[in-house]
Amino acid sequence: MTLSRHISPTQVATAGKCGWAYEYAYVQRIKPPKTPVPLLTGTVLHRAHEKWALDHSLDMVDLTKQAWLEAFVEEPAMHRVIRAYQKLNDQAVALAAEIRAARPDIKVVHMTRDWKSSKVAKDIAKFQDDFGRVLEKDQYNWADKDFCQAYSTTIEQAAAYQERYRDTPEALKTEVRYNIAVGELSLLGVIDEVNILLTDEGEVLGYLVSDVKTYTKEPTPLKDWIQLAHYRIAADQLLPVWLEELDLPFNEDWPIYTAVDLMPMLERHVYQYSQEQLELALKLTNDYNNQRDLPKLPDFKGQCDYCEWKEECLKRVGLVRLEVA
Repeated sequence: MTLSRHISPTQVATAGKCGWAYEYAYVQRIKPPKTPVPLLTGTVLHRAHEKWALDHSLDMVDLTKQAWLEAFVEEPAMHRVIRAYQKLNDQAVALAAEIRAARPDIKVVHMTRDWKSSKVAKDIAKFQDDFGRVLEKDQYNWADKDFCQAYSTTIEQAAAYQERYRDTPEALKTEVRYNIAVGELSLLGVIDEVNILLTDEGEVLGYLVSDVKTYTKEPTPLKDWIQLAHYRIAADQLLPVWLEELDLPFNEDWPIYTAVDLMPMLERHVYQYSQEQLELALKLTNDYNNQRDLPKLPDFKGQCDYCEWKEECLKRVGLVRLEVA
């Protein structure tokens, strides 16, 4: 039997959220006029995590800085923007540390007179004037997200994450791709981290497959539930192969757990699936697969103002106002 088209957890989640968003992204393959900045900052942090999780002797802040440059390696204008601001941000971090050390009662450093009157603050204001036109023309929507804040936030999160998890076990593998057949389904995706789950005392609980989240929200019940179920099913099939690639034995008596690594919140939530839950996840995925060619309904209750496809919907259904003299 011919396998169905490949299915990723993101496809299933998008279809469940809004049929029109699914059509734009996966049927018509339309690119939005401006890409949301969180997609960029998430990619940057994922690249840094991919390397740091395997080797904690590396500096995750340096890896994050390098990831920013790698994201724009083919865009000379934005590459210059990144290089120019990296130096300014290093100076800003040092100044903020000085102000906090001298005045530990201060909660918002950037509101202090010491900060506002500093050369760093003036240089950052000049930077925004000098490079504003470049940012305006860039593919990312810097009008909705301040560039300086976006960059600085990734550096702060990388530093905090490294400090929080430096003494935890290093990953066995990162960015592990899978493409598996499950009945008539063909599932594919990327698992951020494969590891061994330990207690605080170092006791082995089992294997762990994790997804790293770079946004500041709790996992959504259905979207992340299906995503982790796909990871768990993939690990059932491929974990012995992954371990063999590392010359490590596979212990079939160890259970396989899943986790969501909430990077900005410095929390890891570990989950265990029952067989019934895995079967339900596959049923929902199969339902999606059988209906993906049917007419798609929009999300009538959605937050359309925050959707990257808003302009595409307006082209379809936008009202034209009649001006009466």
